[in-house]
This record gives sequence, C-alpha cells and structure tokens, in this order.
Amino acid sequence: MKIALTGASGHIGFNLCKKLVEIGHEVTVLQRQSHPNISTLNVASVSGNLMDVESLNKFIKGKEVVIHLAAAISINSKKHAITLEKTNVEGTSNVVKSCVDNNIRRLIHFSSVDAYDNNPEKKLDETMPLKESGKISYGTTKADSQRIAIDGQFHGIEVIVLCPTGVIGPEDHSPSLSGKMILQYASRQIPVLIPGGFNWVDVRDIVSSTITSIDEGVSGESYLLPGHFATNKEIAQLVFNETGSIPPKIIIPFWLAKLGASFVGIKTKMTRYEPLFTRESIEVIEKAFREISGNKAMQYLKHAPRPLEETIRDTINWFRNCSDRGIIR
Repeated sequence: MKIALTGASGHIGFNLCKKLVEIGHEVTVLQRQSHPNISTLNVASVSGNLMDVESLNKFIKGKEVVIHLAAAISINSKKHAITLEKTNVEGTSNVVKSCVDNNIRRLIHFSSVDAYDNNPEKKLDETMPLKESGKISYGTTKADSQRIAIDGQFHGIEVIVLCPTGVIGPEDHSPSLSGKMILQYASRQIPVLIPGGFNWVDVRDIVSSTITSIDEGVSGESYLLPGHFATNKEIAQLVFNETGSIPPKIIIPFWLAKLGASFVGIKTKMTRYEPLFTRESIEVIEKAFREISGNKAMQYLKHAPRPLEETIRDTINWFRNCSDRGIIR
C-alpha cells in the first residue's frame, strides 16, 4: 500500500515508519531537513513542511493512506504558542485539505490524551469532551486539530483519530521528553519526586494499533490508546530496578513544585535550558486521568498494552546500547 507519513523523525513516527517498511508498505515521508535515522530506512522522501501547500500536495498525491503524526509538543506553551498554533492547528488543516483535494481514501490523524478535558475524578473514554479553544496550550491545539481532522470525513475521506497517552519505548533517538525523564532518573539528575503520575504506553503497541487501524478503524471515530498508570515514584523505582541507580526519596507537594518551577522558568528565559518539570507539566501530572478506557481500541484495533516493566526495561537497554546515550551503564 502507498502510505504518506508526516512526523517520521519523531519517536512514534520512526518506529511506525520502520515497521511499515518491514511489512512491505511503500512509504513516503515529509521532511523539512534530512534526518540521519530516516536515511537508514527504505523510504521515499519529499522535502517540505506542513505550511508549504505545494510540497504537501506533492507528498500526498497518489497515496492511498496518509498518517499525520507531525506536531509541536511543548510543556511551556506561553513560550511556544505561535509554533503550537501554526503546526498543530493550521498544519493539520492543510493536511486535511490536501487529502481531500487529492482524493485520499483514508487519513489517520494522531491526537493525544491531552486533547481531552482533565477530570481525574472520572474515567476517561472517547465520549468525554475535548478541551475548548481559548488559552493556547499543547492540549487545546491538539483538541482543535482533532476537530479539524474529524470534519474531513464530511468532505469525502475516511478519517481515523488515534489518541495515545504518554509514550515510552525503544528507538527514541531525539530523545523525547519521556526518554529524557528516564535518562535523568537513571543518572540521578532528578533530586526530588513530585506526587501524581501519568498513563504510559509502549511505542511498539501504538505502532501495532496504528497498522491495524489502516484497515479496521471505523471512519469518524477516535480511539484512545492507553497503557498503564504509574506514579512518578513508581517510574523512578522501575528505572532503579533496571539500572541500580538510587531513586529520589523526597516527595515534595505540588505547591512547592510549582513554586520551584517558577524559578526554573527564569533560568529558562536566560539560558537555553529546557526543564522537564515546568508549571504546565506539573499541572498536567496533577490533573492526569488515573483511569483511561482502552476498550474501544482493544475491540477494533486489537490494542494490547504490554506490562510497563517490560517497556522500561527495553527502553533502558536500548539507551544503554546507543553509543551517544552512554549515560546509562
């Protein structure tokens, strides 16, 4: 099958691209600039970006399926507001229009669990409301992009929306925010713990469910792709179990963490330092859903999240074997 894939250099994108090629699909990727890891895969490449409609049309023309993964991710939305809005909202609008104009059969759009209204007292499923437009954040722009993608079905294309939770797993080349978290726990760069936690899913399980959605996903439907909820303390302990590093013992309250994040924010403005824990990321952890239903994805996409212990072990082993990630011994 001829498949066009945006965001191929990202964590999910690279793993998905690699698997699609492995099982025999003809994959074309959109790249603003060449990426050394993508160059190792047997894929075609079109130079361009989500804002360049001409390059998008060239990239999408003649394909059967488009998988739209490219997105701006930020835990400092005030600093990156323009990029979030242009990439996630305007960029998705351009992709949908190009799919319609080029008579694409199916668009698989990646949204996020963060697109849904935070209510940790309830169990999240696909019937819960999306965040309302307004103050720009990663979550609101993903909610807006999800609405835009779903509306594409009314213009003659099939649309599937996938909403993974926090992503962890091997082949994390950049690395992602979650990859940095694991590396920092392993090297004892995180001195204290914050209460709360998040739902984490293995990148390989996302890839498997995505491939199933090419044929089995129902047009117009959104699918949550959860894994397992784990507190920050539990994640630190899992990393310790694999590396022998000593996990932080002190757990500070949310108010103190937010106060500390404010001072870190000053450092961020003065330097290029990008912290893992900002006021925004702390609020996400504080309000994260503890229960997320994966029933719909399990039924239609054969979504089967593996144990978190396995994910952490395989991720650490992958980092350990990367010459440029020698921080894990």
